[in-house]
Amino acid sequence: MGLLLLTRNIRELWKEWELRSLILLSLFLQLTLVSQGRKRRSISRNWIQFVVWMTYLLADSIAILTLGVLSNHLANIKEMKGTFNPMSQITAFWAPFLLLHLGRPDTITVFALADNELWLRQLGRFCVQVGLASHIYFMALTGSTLSILAECMILVGFIKYGEDIVYVLGDEPR
Repeated sequence: MGLLLLTRNIRELWKEWELRSLILLSLFLQLTLVSQGRKRRSISRNWIQFVVWMTYLLADSIAILTLGVLSNHLANIKEMKGTFNPMSQITAFWAPFLLLHLGRPDTITVFALADNELWLRQLGRFCVQVGLASHIYFMALTGSTLSILAECMILVGFIKYGEDIVYVLGDEPR
């Protein structure tokens, strides 16, 4: 009985902090890519190469997972309450920022030349993720006071993510 109560408390704690933790992890990964992305070429230490490589691989996955969790979280709120309160609208405002995270920082676009061959997969991901961010916008932010800011951020995220695909079509990784 005590173990069941403990796991229930842990599950409730995770439900409360899941979205916040994923957003913070995504931000941390982006900051790591910004600070270490250029160093991967000039410093030949294996641990920096490994950190940048792992961060590069995790950054997109965490941002995509966070968009999915955000969409699910907002759908649950809409199902239970039928409408969104201002706090839920602020939560939905993270979707454009996650789209911006998917565009990656300018210090690293692709990790290796072989990544350039995957531009079609990147284009497919781009369409799905922009669609998901737009779905979150239309579900929670349409008509709210944050809608104009969200539209601007979605546009910036769209441009940044699209820019990433254009760079993947190039010859040389940054």
